[in-house]
Amino acid sequence: MDSLSSDHRTTVIFYRGLSAGMIRVSRDVLWNSIRDIWNRITENRFIVELASGKLPWSRFINYIRQDFLYLSDFRRALLLTGLTSGSDEILDLFLRHAANSIEVEKALHAGYLAGQVPTKSEKSPANKAYCQFLAYHTSSGSFHRALASILACYWIYLEVGKSLSRNLPDNAEYAKWISTYSLEGSYIESVNVVLNLCESLELSNNDYEEFISIFREGCNHEYDFWNSA
Repeated sequence: MDSLSSDHRTTVIFYRGLSAGMIRVSRDVLWNSIRDIWNRITENRFIVELASGKLPWSRFINYIRQDFLYLSDFRRALLLTGLTSGSDEILDLFLRHAANSIEVEKALHAGYLAGQVPTKSEKSPANKAYCQFLAYHTSSGSFHRALASILACYWIYLEVGKSLSRNLPDNAEYAKWISTYSLEGSYIESVNVVLNLCESLELSNNDYEEFISIFREGCNHEYDFWNSA
């Protein structure tokens, strides 16, 4: 990924005075709204065994194969979110994220998959459901819905990586994967830029509640994705 220094310049544009009767979400409120889901994610067998280094290699590779298939749909979701924003600056932001962060992940996957790229027919039910969720909200024409739907992927991956990095497993391959989402400064910056963008939205009460509901649904899909591995 690049340094995303231009993202910091973009965030200046995001903030302005709050209009009367409108609400802004905060990352604290968002995180508190999904603590129950987060607890289920951290207690999931896949995560627990990955943290200990005892996860069977075949299960890890199955996860990587599913994640590889997910990436093309997530790239599309990022582009649609940028287009829905109506802002050239925000579109540029998501174009960079689609081009840079996903290429980093694809390179990582290529190393694990040894050139054996999975086909779309291998998509798990959990993967299909998550991608359908993203497509539904990012093609709705509503920017806050699109942004809420993609947020879970950014944020949950970061928090899982941070949690696991506190005590990296002895397994070097697992440690390398964890470090990609926890120790890479550019990824942390990308997540913070998206969170800043979320916090800059001016929402009606109904849209505010909808944003939190969609974000929670996205986090549930994250759990199902982990669990399906």
